[in-house]
Amino acid sequence: MYQNAYVSKVDHKSGLVTVGCSLGQCQGCHATLFCNTRNQSFQVRNPKGIELAEGSYVTIFLPPGKTILSSVILFATPLVLFLLFFIAVPSDNEFIKAGIGLGGGALGFLFSFLYFRKRKEALMPEIVSVSKSPIELKLRQEARILEDNDAGQD
Repeated sequence: MYQNAYVSKVDHKSGLVTVGCSLGQCQGCHATLFCNTRNQSFQVRNPKGIELAEGSYVTIFLPPGKTILSSVILFATPLVLFLLFFIAVPSDNEFIKAGIGLGGGALGFLFSFLYFRKRKEALMPEIVSVSKSPIELKLRQEARILEDNDAGQD
């Protein structure tokens, strides 16, 4: 899956880049009250060593297989461990079974946390290319239209 984003920070030491949406994208949007992506940012890798600066408009690639695997590990592991712990308890008391099941679910979240901490960089999206920002393209198009109008009036 490909996604476009703006670069907000470049860390040359680690090779990681922080990306997010542009503030200009939110202007004029009628859903800002319900928006959950505003002011969000995340880190991506730059394995090709593409020259970037803050404000660059980049295309990033999120491998579908890794994205699905991450979702399964994050959500299915705690659920499966909850069920296994709940069923494995020999007690007839439902509160005890539920408590031990919740402990299994917590263990699943702990496992997920440790897994993602260890494999953080391998699961990160990658920058594929740099392109012109849609705002910049729109401004250039408007400037061309104004130039054409001025040339036509002469």
